[in-house]
Amino acid sequence: MRTQGKEEKGIYMGKDNDKEIRQILAHFGFDHQLMKLAEEAVELADAAFKLRKDFVQDEHHGTGNGAWRNLAEETADVLLLLEQIAIFAEKDTWADRELLADFWRTVRSIKEEKKERVLRMIAPDNPFKQFRGKQSMNRED
Repeated sequence: MRTQGKEEKGIYMGKDNDKEIRQILAHFGFDHQLMKLAEEAVELADAAFKLRKDFVQDEHHGTGNGAWRNLAEETADVLLLLEQIAIFAEKDTWADRELLADFWRTVRSIKEEKKERVLRMIAPDNPFKQFRGKQSMNRED
């Protein structure tokens, strides 16, 4: 399967051939890992909120309490679980491979659309730029 000149490696273009990830999935099972993904996604959101709070309170000079490390750990947890979910979906007989391929293509497409929308929003020639986002990261005096 080819997408925009690149050959796809399975449906999810992650490390779906990594035998350690497959071993983890086999041990815990799909249902458990799907529930774990929901839990870790909440923890990732919490870590992002904590980093933002610390970042604003420290006037953008960084944080000394491990907030960046926590964000990195929670991001890794979510990515690892997403790889397991994708592996399960690829190998499971009930999964419609074309539907899954469409799902991951849609995810990549939406990601690109969102990136482009944000880039347009922050573009220097955007007259509405002053009303979006930036003031929410600045510390109020």
